[in-house]
Amino acid sequence: MGFNVQQNAAAGETIPIPPFIDDPTVIGTWYSVDFVPSIDEFTPGHQKWNGDLYLADITFNPDGIGSGLLRWSKGCLWWDNGDKHLCKYEIREVNGKEYMFLEWVNGDVIYRGAKPSYYVLVRGAAKNTDTPSLSLVLVCGFVNIWMGLLFIAISLPLILRMIPMNGLYGFRIPKAFISAELWYDINAYGGKQMILWSFIMIAVSIAGIFLVNAPASLMALLAASVGPPVIFPTIAVVVTLVYAARLQPPEK
Repeated sequence: MGFNVQQNAAAGETIPIPPFIDDPTVIGTWYSVDFVPSIDEFTPGHQKWNGDLYLADITFNPDGIGSGLLRWSKGCLWWDNGDKHLCKYEIREVNGKEYMFLEWVNGDVIYRGAKPSYYVLVRGAAKNTDTPSLSLVLVCGFVNIWMGLLFIAISLPLILRMIPMNGLYGFRIPKAFISAELWYDINAYGGKQMILWSFIMIAVSIAGIFLVNAPASLMALLAASVGPPVIFPTIAVVVTLVYAARLQPPEK
């Protein structure tokens, strides 16, 4: 199966805006999995390109519109800024899976007549390749796990009613200082809530670490890594405050 391109133009040639010819097979988002010198050098499951993939993902919308300045017609695409250099694409099935092979037209191709290399893309959600941000997600995930374990360790003495009334350690709300009984009741309940939500925070953080390379919104991953140490302890505190508000002071 060869390239099905309606324009008779070589890769990288500057062309006028071509007429739109529909290609329903290309509609959707594709994300890069490799970059190879030629189509025949691609082997599924064995990435040939060792560096970061510059073209992370590309979206083909109906009517010849794509992500950003991308424009397309059947078998080719171009970016609608300045000179419009033709990049041909082909969709092939390899080992039962669809792959797009996209000619990458760079300066060597345009000005030196070099043969284009190919991005290899698969259909699906855009894959994150922002390495510094993804590293931050991983670091936050591990920090959250240690924070959850720390909260659990701090809460155990409160549950066991081992911490007497003091101004430094525990749920130091005004009602807790009315009596020793209220102090121990409020702090035991708060300790249980803190342990419960700490386990949930640890579980979410572990899931985030394992899903860091999954196709997902980078902002969603960052929110999932930064949010737990703020959200879950806050929930534990709020629930404890509600519980404390319902307690009646001991009769004198």
